[in-house]
Amino acid sequence: MAISRKKFKDMEVSRKELDGMEVVRKEFDGMEVVRKELRDMTLEELWALFPIELVPHRAEWIDWAREEIALLSGLLSAFSPVISHIGSTAIPNIWAKPIVDILVEVPMSVGINVIMDEMGREKIDGMRGGDRNKIEVVGGYPTVMGNRAEMWQGLKALMEENGYICMSESEERMSFNKGYTPEGYAERVFHIHFHNVGDNDEVYFRDYLIAHPEIAKDYEALKLSLLPECRNNRDGYTEAKTDFVRRITAMAKSEGKLNQHSSIV
Repeated sequence: MAISRKKFKDMEVSRKELDGMEVVRKEFDGMEVVRKELRDMTLEELWALFPIELVPHRAEWIDWAREEIALLSGLLSAFSPVISHIGSTAIPNIWAKPIVDILVEVPMSVGINVIMDEMGREKIDGMRGGDRNKIEVVGGYPTVMGNRAEMWQGLKALMEENGYICMSESEERMSFNKGYTPEGYAERVFHIHFHNVGDNDEVYFRDYLIAHPEIAKDYEALKLSLLPECRNNRDGYTEAKTDFVRRITAMAKSEGKLNQHSSIV
């Protein structure tokens, strides 16, 4: 079958394009691709990689929270934590970021339980230069009675050893995330917030919105209205919600109702 001159030219161009693509591919294969770690990214880069997303409520968030709370309860058992599912993913029927927020309340003067196996005995003997006066038996276990700062740092180290990334830290609060990767969000993403016991306005806010679906819808409308402008500005997004959150929390606390013990849903 004869091929027209135009068809032949078209085929020649396509062949050259393919050859060029092959050269580019080979050059790319020879390049050393440097992946930037999260800790090395600027705030703007992080916001671009992790934009704010709002999606309809998903029933699976409750299961994710329950599983993560069970995991944290075991991991943090020595700290006597009170753990609650908070945030919009804990409120039915409203749009939310697909990030499960969990509040961990820790007593101010908590000790760290050390299981008395052989390794535990060696660790206890070596603590504080052999000063055993600060070790008491609590709940059947030897307990190292440390000050708040020591306990806070021990808790931080424990979380980081188990794959959580510390986002912020102060004398009274710490926040960690899980599910953030250099490629973007993982399938499951969590924010874990550590407060002192009783520092739990988030639980009041959650319970009030669950009890008042019409106000929950107002909150949903506010968040959706902020999304176009704040998609890549988390600080601005949070700040713009502050007045609403404070007002509703004050209303909730004035009623004095807290359903904290049912927070593990």
